Formats: sequence, structure tokens, C-alpha cells
Amino acid sequence: MLSSLPAKLDLISLKTLILSGCSKFHKFEISSENLEFLHLDGTAIKNLPTTIQNFKKLVILNLKDCKMLESLPYCLDKLKALEELILSGCKELTRFPDIKQNMENLQILLLDGTSIEELPDTLLHCGNLKNQVVCQQPLRMNGVSLLRRLCLRGNHTIRSLGPSMSQLYHLKWIDLKHCENLESISTLPPNLQCLDAHDCISLKTVASPVALLIPTTQQVPSSFIFTNCEKLEQVAKNEIICYAHNKSRLLSEALNRHNKGFDFEALVATSFPGSEVPAWFSHRASGAELEPELPRHWSENGFVGIALCAVVSFKNHKTRNNKLQVKCKCVFDSVETSPGNFNGHIGGLSETCDEEITIKSNHVFIGYTNWLNISKCQQENGRKECVPTKASIKFEVTDGTEEIMNCEVLQCGFSLVQESGSWEASAGTENVSESIVLDLLKGIKWLYKLLCTRNKG
Repeated sequence: MLSSLPAKLDLISLKTLILSGCSKFHKFEISSENLEFLHLDGTAIKNLPTTIQNFKKLVILNLKDCKMLESLPYCLDKLKALEELILSGCKELTRFPDIKQNMENLQILLLDGTSIEELPDTLLHCGNLKNQVVCQQPLRMNGVSLLRRLCLRGNHTIRSLGPSMSQLYHLKWIDLKHCENLESISTLPPNLQCLDAHDCISLKTVASPVALLIPTTQQVPSSFIFTNCEKLEQVAKNEIICYAHNKSRLLSEALNRHNKGFDFEALVATSFPGSEVPAWFSHRASGAELEPELPRHWSENGFVGIALCAVVSFKNHKTRNNKLQVKCKCVFDSVETSPGNFNGHIGGLSETCDEEITIKSNHVFIGYTNWLNISKCQQENGRKECVPTKASIKFEVTDGTEEIMNCEVLQCGFSLVQESGSWEASAGTENVSESIVLDLLKGIKWLYKLLCTRNKG
């Protein structure tokens, strides 16, 4: 089996080198200034030579499951073209090298399954706070400002995500699954599309707001998953709900401004342990079905979408491939027209993988969806003035193809969402509009500071 390459092998024109799965390969020495893709995943290397700094064009460095890898070279920051650094499963790797120069193109950093306890001061400008991957001091924006994906899955040393995270403007995806000692999450960046904190069993608190809100033109759905976070405090759950609503309102308005349709995937979806539909839902019922009576002219005066909720009992249901989804079928009816319907997505687990997952208790799923497609459908059928006066909604849990019979929907809820930022008048929503304004002001202030910092640079 291949254990090494010839000493000082000079391959000037080589752009891609794949040594994936060469489990006996332990020594890497090669010179190729044009190398762009280097895959050493599954090899037995313990370290990389400092000559790697000559790989000026390297875009992807894949070291996944290098079980013997103990360290990374100090010159890692000289890889100016590097966009993706994969260190998943490098369990012997305990520290990340100091970053003295700007890794301005780094977009994907996967650290799941490593033993890294903290990122260096020069990368995140933080003090030596033990057991924290992202520390409590402000982030230097000249480190990894273009980072888009961050994976810390299965890291058992991390205890908190500090406020420096909020400055990663381009960050869209954070995987925190199975970070069993994570206790708190501070304010997250404004363009985040997915936060998966499944099975963070020690998580208690989140920031207010959960993530910064800024005016947006994007129409990309967002999901915030807190399944099996059994210690999550009620205040934190309220913050998650409030942020999800505020975010959905901004996305709905962006959709309406650009007159773009939507496939009724939830604009924003969230889930967390719980046994009650939040009190602010104007229509609530026991079981999997409800038939709300809709107020007259409800689709006027800035109506932008609907909020849907289901409380699900999983009875320790085990699922593989993460295909568990909570969905609903809505039928809107009027005495003057035939029924119109759509199938809505309320939430579920995020991406597919081979691991078996158990949902341990009752969970609340909340999804916000846009009304634009049904509005267009009414217009196309010449029914613009025929507003439905009642609805019939049925919720179910599926594996992607069929209903999972041993998962029971205990309660469900429905509310209309207005452009003004308020739900239908109901208990507990008096300060929602004020919350949206305050969160937007925080986001705009943050954006202003970011622009000022960049202009000075």
C-alpha cells in the first residue's frame, strides 16, 4: 500500500492530487505551485510540511478523518487562495495555528470531530478563555470575514459562542449538533440561513436578538433547529420565536416587493422542546386538525403570510437519514368559490446523514410561510375579490414519503401575519412591533459600524 511519494517530487503542472483513503500514507512532500485541490482525507499523516506555504493557488485542503494528524503548520495563513479547509474527524488535533495574515478567501471551515478547544487570538481576537471555540472578545474582521460555513459538530469542549460571531457577515450555515457542553449562544450574524443545534443537551440561553436583523432583498428560507435541547430556558424559547417571526416578516416583504412566487416551504422554521402551542396563536386546537374562521377582509391591510404550529410527541422515535418532516395541508374555502389548497412545510431535521437520531420528548415546530402563490392563483382564476372565509388545516409527521404513524400531533395552531410586524391581536403579542423596530435598529447600527471599519481599512 502507498505510504509516501518520492522525495521532493516536482510536478509543476499538477492541479489536483487525490490520496483519499490511503491509510498507510504518512509522509507528504511534494512541490507544485499550481496545485489547487489537495485531498489527503483518511491518510495517516501527522503533520504537513512548511513547504505547503508555496501552494499559492490551493483552493481546497481536505484532511477529513486524518486520525493521526496532530498539528497544522504555522504558515497556513499564507494560503491566500484557500476557500475550504476540512478538518472533520481529526480527533488528535487540539489547536488551530495562529493566523497572522488575512485568509480573506476562506469560506468553509469544518472542525467537527476535532479536539480543538479554542481558535487563536489572531483569528478571533479573543483571550485565553478555556473550553471556548469562539471567545468573548470582538472579532477582528481581517481574519475570516468571508466564512460561509462553520461546522463544530460533536465538539465536547465548547461551552459558548461569543458575540464575535455576529461580525461574520457572510456566514450562512452553522452546525452545532451534539455539542454536549454548549451552554449559551450570543448574537449571530444577519445572513444566517441555518443554525442546527440538535442534541445540545446543556444549552440554556440564546442572545436577544438571536441574530441581527437588517433590511434584506434575499428570499432564502431559514431554519433554526433546537431539537433535544432539553435545558433551553423559556426566555430563550421566546427569543427564538420572536426572531423567527421578525425574520419571516422581512423575507415576506422582500418576496412581495419582487413579486416572486414561493413553493410554500417555510420562510422561517424553528423547533425546540415543549408541549404547548404559544398563547399568541389566535387559533389553537388539540389534535392534528383545526378549522379556523377567518375574519372578513383578512387578506387586506398588509397581510403577508401565515404562522403555523404543531406540538409533536415522538415517543422516543428513532430516525435515520434525517428525513423527519412536519407538514400540513391547508384548504381555504369560500361560499362563492371552490376550495383552494396548498401543502405547507413546518419544519424538521436538517440534512441527511447516516447517524440514527432519537427525539426524546414533545417538541414545538413553528413555520412561517408566504401567501403570494395563493394570491396569484386567485387572480389567475378571476377570483381576486373572493376571499376565503374559513380554513381546514391538518398536520402530520412524515419520513419524506409517508406519514410516521407512531409520531402524534398533540396540538396545532394558526395565525395571520401582517406587514406591520404584528400577529393577529392576541395575548402576549403587545410588544412584537416594538421588538422588530429595536432589532432592526440594532442591525442597522451594526451594519454602519461594519462599513466604517471597512472604509478605515
